[in-house]
Amino acid sequence: MRSASFDFLSTQGAVLNQFLTKPLQIQGAQGVRGGAWAKAPVTVCEYARRNLADFSYNRLVLLQGSVGSSISGPNFQWTQKLDWTNAGIVTDAAGAGSGALTTDDSFSGGNAGFPNITGGVYTGLYIPISFEGTTYNLGVFTTNHSTFNYCIPYDTTLLPFNLFSLFPTSGNGSTSVHAPNLSNAANCFLTGTRIATPDGPRAIETMKPDEHVLTADGRAIPVVWVWRQAVVPLFGLTEALTPILIAAGAIGPGRPARDLVVTADHALALEGVLINAGALVNGMTIRPLPAAQMPQRLVYWHLETHSHEILLAEDCPTESYIPYASRSVFDNHDAYLARHGRDRPIAEMPLPRISAARMVPPILRNRLSQRCMA
Repeated sequence: MRSASFDFLSTQGAVLNQFLTKPLQIQGAQGVRGGAWAKAPVTVCEYARRNLADFSYNRLVLLQGSVGSSISGPNFQWTQKLDWTNAGIVTDAAGAGSGALTTDDSFSGGNAGFPNITGGVYTGLYIPISFEGTTYNLGVFTTNHSTFNYCIPYDTTLLPFNLFSLFPTSGNGSTSVHAPNLSNAANCFLTGTRIATPDGPRAIETMKPDEHVLTADGRAIPVVWVWRQAVVPLFGLTEALTPILIAAGAIGPGRPARDLVVTADHALALEGVLINAGALVNGMTIRPLPAAQMPQRLVYWHLETHSHEILLAEDCPTESYIPYASRSVFDNHDAYLARHGRDRPIAEMPLPRISAARMVPPILRNRLSQRCMA
C-alpha cells in the first residue's frame, strides 16, 4: 500500500521537465552561503532550460490560518481548508529566474467562483511531503482573500498522491514547514559514486553497515551506517543541495579518477583544509550539474563512520558524515534508530573549513585554474 506523510526535511533537487511550461533558467546568486557558484558561466542553451521560478499550476490547497498562530515554523496551524481548481502561474518577480522560490515571487490566476483567489506571494516556507521514500517540497503562499490567507499552488499531474487528502479533514490542523536553509540540508554523494574499500572501489549505494572502507591515509575502518535521501524538488534547489560536478582530474592527476558529483556543502580535503565543493566552482572543471543531466529523481547517499574521517570517493579525498544536518532528514533514519537506539554525536576533525569561494587560498585557486587548462 502506498502512503504519504509530512516530514521535516529540506531537500531541493532537480526540477521535473514536464512540470514547467516555460524554459528553465540557471540558479541566481541568492544562495544561503553567499552564492559561491552563482556566477559560473553557462551556455545560452543551458540557460534557456532553467527557469525554475516560473511555473504553471492547476490546483490550490487553501488554508485559513489560526488566530494568533505563526507560520515561522516548524509548525503551521490552520482552522479550515479548501481544495480549489484555480489555474494560473507562479512568477519570478525578478524576471530572471532565481533557482528556487524566493519571497518576491508571486502567483496569479483565478476563476469566477468562490473564493476567487487571484494572487499572493511566497512566504519563504515549504511544506515537505514524504511519499514512498521521496520528498516533495511545496511552496506556501499568502493570498489576497480575507478568509483563506494561505495557499499551496501545485500541478496535480506531477504528484503521485492526493495533496488535499493529506490535510486533516475536520477541525484544526497543523503540519511541519521549513525554510530552505542549510540547517536541514544533508551534504552527500550522488548515486553511483565509487568509494575506496580494501577490496577495491564500490558504488556507495551497494555499501552496508559493518563493511569496511579505506581512509585517505590507508586505514580500513567499518561503516556505521549508509544514509539515503531521495529528492524530487518541484521548485528548484537550495545552494547547499545543488549537485556539483567535479570533473575527472580537476583536483590533480587521477583526482578524481572519474567525474564526481557531490552536494555543494560536501567538503573535500585539500592542502590540510576542508573546502565545500560549492566554494571551488570555477565554471569549467568544477561546476553545478546542468539541469539536462539531472535525473528526475535524485538519490543522495552518505557514509557514517565512528569518527569524522577523510574517505576516498573516486580517489578524491572527501569527508565522511558529520551531523551538521540532523539525521532525521534522511529517509532511513527510523532504521538507524532501530539499530543504534539513538543519534550519537560525532566531533568534527580538527581541520579548518572553508564554505565560501572568497576564503579559498589564492595558491590553491590558481593551481585548480591551471588544471582547467591542462
